[in-house]
Amino acid sequence: MIDKLHIYEDVKDKLTLRLMDPVRNAGFLETHPYKEFLDLAAVVAVRQIQDISKIIQICNVDDDLMRLWGRSFDEVYEQARVNVISETPVFMPMSDLLKDLEVQSDLPLYVLTNDICMDGANRMIDKGFLESLSEIWKEDIFVIPSSVHEVLLIPVGEKPSEDEMSAIIREVNGTVLAPKEVLSDHVYTYKRGSGWVW
Repeated sequence: MIDKLHIYEDVKDKLTLRLMDPVRNAGFLETHPYKEFLDLAAVVAVRQIQDISKIIQICNVDDDLMRLWGRSFDEVYEQARVNVISETPVFMPMSDLLKDLEVQSDLPLYVLTNDICMDGANRMIDKGFLESLSEIWKEDIFVIPSSVHEVLLIPVGEKPSEDEMSAIIREVNGTVLAPKEVLSDHVYTYKRGSGWVW
């Protein structure tokens, strides 16, 4: 059980965001407030990591908890967004993950997630990081929604084909992920200097 869950001031620094497909999660979203992000749903959750055991506890913020807190969802969402952006992202070449698995990819993919690799696709919310990366790469970025826990990034200039990227998404969604871990079935683009398109 998360400590003092009913007291907003005690848990506000533990708020985080979880991105999910609004169609696949339509029933869940009937009782959980959310904001639209691109064509996804961003819900708020309380995340607590136990100091000694390192066990991660998650409690999704539902309508009942919002009433208990007596706060507007805009306020709660903004606090969660600020918390996500304040976390240090984990960003690494996909090849670092694949080398021990003896799997090869011809695409120069990079993984973006958080330090616990849970609900790390919420790093898409951090426009500042993506803009900085697009400036370093000096080009736009394709964002492949590999799961709710991470996304894959590739510079547009590498010219991956739609077929290649779609094949990655289909393979991961269809063979690797549990249904609740599927984020989306198409590629997003972060446009350098202007933001998201999809």
